[in-house]
Amino acid sequence: MSPGYPNSYFQSQTCIWTITTEHQNQTIQLDTMDSVIQNASSHEPCDTDNVTVYDGQYGQYSSYQLGTFCGNQRPVFNSAEDSLSVRLQTDSSRNYKGFKMLYKAIPAATCNFTLAADFSPVMIVSPGCPNNYTNELDCQWTINAPIGRNITVKILFLDFENGSSCIDDYLLFKDGTTADARQLAKICEQTYTPIVSSSNHMAIIFHSDSSVTGGGFRLQYTSASPCGLTELSASSIESNVLMSPGYPGYDNNVNCEWKLRAPAGYEIKVEIISLSLEFSPRCSRDYLLIRDGSWFYTPRMGKYCGVVNYVKHISSRNHMNISFHTDGAKTGDGFYLRYIAGNFHKTFTGRSSVCGSSLLSVRKDSWEYLSYPGYPDPHYDNNVSCEWTISAPFGYKVKVKVLTISLEYDSSCSKDYVLFRAGSTSYATYCGDVPGYIVSSSNVMTITFRTDSSVTDKGFSLKYTAVTKGCFKHETLRYKTKYIESPNYPLSYPDNTDCEWTISTSIEGYVIHVEVVYFNIEYDSTCSCDYVELFNGTSSMGRWCGRDGPNIQITGQTLKVQFHSDGSTSLRGFKLSVTAAEPASEPESFWLLGALLGGIFGGVAAMFITIYCCCAEKSSPNTQQQRNRSTPTAPTDYRPYREIILLSDIQSVVTSSTNGASEYQGIDNPVGPS
Repeated sequence: MSPGYPNSYFQSQTCIWTITTEHQNQTIQLDTMDSVIQNASSHEPCDTDNVTVYDGQYGQYSSYQLGTFCGNQRPVFNSAEDSLSVRLQTDSSRNYKGFKMLYKAIPAATCNFTLAADFSPVMIVSPGCPNNYTNELDCQWTINAPIGRNITVKILFLDFENGSSCIDDYLLFKDGTTADARQLAKICEQTYTPIVSSSNHMAIIFHSDSSVTGGGFRLQYTSASPCGLTELSASSIESNVLMSPGYPGYDNNVNCEWKLRAPAGYEIKVEIISLSLEFSPRCSRDYLLIRDGSWFYTPRMGKYCGVVNYVKHISSRNHMNISFHTDGAKTGDGFYLRYIAGNFHKTFTGRSSVCGSSLLSVRKDSWEYLSYPGYPDPHYDNNVSCEWTISAPFGYKVKVKVLTISLEYDSSCSKDYVLFRAGSTSYATYCGDVPGYIVSSSNVMTITFRTDSSVTDKGFSLKYTAVTKGCFKHETLRYKTKYIESPNYPLSYPDNTDCEWTISTSIEGYVIHVEVVYFNIEYDSTCSCDYVELFNGTSSMGRWCGRDGPNIQITGQTLKVQFHSDGSTSLRGFKLSVTAAEPASEPESFWLLGALLGGIFGGVAAMFITIYCCCAEKSSPNTQQQRNRSTPTAPTDYRPYREIILLSDIQSVVTSSTNGASEYQGIDNPVGPS
């Protein structure tokens, strides 16, 4: 942990930790569990406060950087050697919470990992690097990036067994993590062309045969955007230029989004000077999309592909959104445009209430977005009355996740409000508090937004999808183990989530066993923020949070699991295995009863022995004197009890020695919290 964690680290500090495995045939896996480090912008390099991880011991000639991170990034690092170094560097400006990492030794032959990609590049090295890799390896690295971003891999070094056909030893890159995912590249020789995924998932497979080996490889992966600055300011004095990455000419699988902002009271004029993109019906492959607002779900102004000579657009307020998408096929020159701020609507007296289409549809496994046009501009219009009807396919329900509600507030929500009609009898009205998920009772939900003639604010934004039952599921166990995972696992679970799973078994004499595969959710002493709660039928068996998950068997045949997260910290979540099997031991109530009865009988027996001994001692003066000089006897009011002591409650012990000095016993890392 950084010094002082979870309190702030210090300014102008350099700390270096070196981790070495016990055995030479082991390597190190370093998992960032929490990270709050200074970072001025997620698109800027970590040039203020940062953490750098090195393969090998820091300062040695053979060591090299595995990666540097800052902000809220939580990368996973794997060493190639039996040692690894971590360096924390802070400047003299601000200080933050810091970081917490979990490290462990793993067999050197282990080469199957799940990794998270972020803006800072992280390195993957072949097993044994810089020494030769071994024969008959089949390794896979699964890389996941945040939704909406791609993964880019650069080949820094490659030395394989010679073979242009890439049959013997090779690297295979797949556009996704499933077995049937499209192949992006298969290489066995050094290449300097980056490999880019079309989504936020990629799999990298390394294979070596049983003959000649080589020096291996070093790869560097990142989900950093190739689009440059994404927050742009429009000047009213002179035009600015925006071009597609690499203009003239662009790459496949590019996804860029730029938000243009002008001073308050101005509009933005965009002029497409030149555009040459792959043409497709409805511009479904490569396209340039312009929206009237700062977000990608505000009203469209135009979508373009093919060849365009000149087009002009003027925003209704001081925000505009421009996105650029390319697929994996043909490319063109790209686009070249200019933008400037000004008062272009001579008769402009305020934006009219444009609600957009009132009939919306949604399908499973995709999120659509809805907000009042102009959000998050500081002020929506007065006297607005908008209504949208969202329809899902038959047999599905509409699930809404409210992202933000910022409206004029009153306790009855009678002035400005958003109303959800999730069926004929279910109603929910909001004007202040942000709810979590809202699920309709049928395949239709109606959303109404109304404002009065007084105070205004930013408005609202939400997203919606089609679900069967969301994360509320009922499953029946037979002889097969099932798994329960937090939403988005192994990525971070969302805020304000409520899920429920009901598991039952009908096998005679079987009960349900729950074991932790992975567990890491936000911790607080009462487990009231984020938690997992288990129910044996209708009786609660307790709540779990932090890293201590449930490993338990229930006495009945029905288990209910509830998961709740609040609106603050979100971590990687959990994965639980649930199995129907014979009871591992007698039910706990019988165990407690036996312990209690045994304790009572033991206490009674001890009492009789004590009385007998006292009577015997009174009969002898010598015995009485000896007893007065001996250690005091145990109290006679012996009460047997059972107490569970958590590891987190065990404190280090300080005792006094004969010379008055204190002796320290306990944990071997006094820098961290006790």
